[in-house]
Amino acid sequence: MGGIKQAFATGGIWMYLILGVSILAMGVVIERFVFIFFRYNINAHAFMAQIQKLVMANNIDRAIKLCNAVMKRTPTLAALANIATLLGLLGTILGLIDAFQALETATPDKRQEMLARGISLAMNTTAFGLIVAIPTLFAHMLLSSMSRKIVEDIEQYAVKLGNLLVSRTKGG
Repeated sequence: MGGIKQAFATGGIWMYLILGVSILAMGVVIERFVFIFFRYNINAHAFMAQIQKLVMANNIDRAIKLCNAVMKRTPTLAALANIATLLGLLGTILGLIDAFQALETATPDKRQEMLARGISLAMNTTAFGLIVAIPTLFAHMLLSSMSRKIVEDIEQYAVKLGNLLVSRTKGG
């Protein structure tokens, strides 16, 4: 635990920014996971049955919102992964700048300490950015794949829904 605390201390504000991105990504992953795996149970037939109920109850707006919710926020995960990586890279660059400035400006007795601090900042932010980005991209890949499958299944039911709307219009 002391290693993580020390990494955060040497990584500076960049570590906290990456942590913030991590928390946002985790929130999106949990919300999408619950929505896709539990709320609609990756069952296009059940999902379509719910859409049909809404259409028959003349709640077209809610049916449209429900259809749009399958892919909602999933692309955000790729953006958050990129942001985590870029924040880590920015921390790396700033750490290396500090390290090179130490070589140039520090007194010989402080040079090694300042050089180590700059390199530590660089390595910690790079590692933490990647630690956040890699699982976030993996979650994006998994959730996008599952969302795409649901959408493909729903598209098969789209014709049935179109027929339902036409018969509802003719009947009403």
